[in-house]
Amino acid sequence: MLYVYPCVLEAEDEGGFSAHFPDLPEALMCGDDRQSVLEMAEDALVVPLGARIDDRKHIPVPSAAVPGQDSLAVPPGLAAKLALYSGMRNQDSPHE
Repeated sequence: MLYVYPCVLEAEDEGGFSAHFPDLPEALMCGDDRQSVLEMAEDALVVPLGARIDDRKHIPVPSAAVPGQDSLAVPPGLAAKLALYSGMRNQDSPHE
């Protein structure tokens, strides 16, 4: 499975940008410009996904990006870990 999550970037009234992931509401960030927020957003995916593994929680399947959203992929090593974790979790509780 590919772990490519849609990211919503919004210009802030007071300047700068904020970003969030519809599938991972705990991943929020802001920055001075669009490029810096996108760079931070890539890193910000790692923390909540890793925490979900540590807490033995469900890993959300990425939704499809809609027009105006960026799509950001998790690093390959984490993607492999997520696939293994999700597979093991589904084997333990196939009806979840």
